[in-house]
Amino acid sequence: MNFDAKTYTVDYRDISVSGKKAKDSVSLYSGVSGKGTPMTLNPFNFLMVSEGKGFTTWHADGMLGLAPSTKEKTSLVEQMHDESLIEKSMFSLCFSRSGNSLLTSKLWFGGYDLDYIKSLRTDYRYKDEAIEQAIQWIDLPKDETAWKVKLNLVRV
Repeated sequence: MNFDAKTYTVDYRDISVSGKKAKDSVSLYSGVSGKGTPMTLNPFNFLMVSEGKGFTTWHADGMLGLAPSTKEKTSLVEQMHDESLIEKSMFSLCFSRSGNSLLTSKLWFGGYDLDYIKSLRTDYRYKDEAIEQAIQWIDLPKDETAWKVKLNLVRV
């Protein structure tokens, strides 16, 4: 692994992380519990975080940035696409409300799994709609460098 001796800080609204820029091979695995075929980015530039501020309520071992590319950096998703590891330069999130452990929330790179999304379709509002119409797409304006989503309602 190669890394820069200088310390860099990245701000994410209420939190920030600091560390050294590093370059190494990074592998992401598909499937459950890291089993499956790896997708390896070599080399991949990332921040080795040594300090985090504002994480008082977070309990995490790390962060995976999904921000779009900028002039200074290429995004994880774009690099995966450029290296032909994924078909489309996109990622998708599916948040599950199910208590069934087999139907957990998921993250996909390069597309989405329509069959999995159909398996979660228990909300009465979507019974008569095509599942593709129930998917919510969020476009990122060209001048934005972070994902911003307007929420009308949050239920816990």
